[in-house]
Amino acid sequence: LHYSRYHCNTQGAIDPISGTAVQLEVARVAAKVFGSSPPRRSLVFCHWDAEEFGLIGSSEWIEQRLGVLQRRGVAYINVDHIAGGTSLDIKAVPLLYRTIVEASQRTPYSGASSGESLLDSWRHFRRRGPFVGDRAVPEIGLPAGGSDYQRFITFAGIPAADVKLEPRPGHSYALYHTMLVVELW
Repeated sequence: LHYSRYHCNTQGAIDPISGTAVQLEVARVAAKVFGSSPPRRSLVFCHWDAEEFGLIGSSEWIEQRLGVLQRRGVAYINVDHIAGGTSLDIKAVPLLYRTIVEASQRTPYSGASSGESLLDSWRHFRRRGPFVGDRAVPEIGLPAGGSDYQRFITFAGIPAADVKLEPRPGHSYALYHTMLVVELW
């Protein structure tokens, strides 16, 4: 996540504050689940500075830790503007497709009353998958750039995914990167 929004073009807060809220909740739940027994792999929760100015924060962090990241890094999950809505929008390297689908299948979807999984909702909104003839994997785009995951993929060689929820497929929240996002959301 990056926290450069206030000092950037405008005072909008959905990017990255929605992701910050989600990340803090994931960290809280992880701490509760693991309790006194640490996980077998380290989990690192990061916030970045200066994303809008050329991904400076994440780039510098990766450069300083490149060796350990390349030896031990498994994946990077980006949630800088997860916002909210009912339509899951994921961009990921193909190596992570099955893992993402399996995780979404085990995740209850809070918008459903009938025990529906996040995968069921995702398939409803994103029917066309990346594999021809394979309906098990809903639509997943390729991460092209524009956010901190780019440096993990291109510089460190670490698989990455960018996750967000949209009001409906292909529609981000209104007035992205403006001071009005706070008032409208």
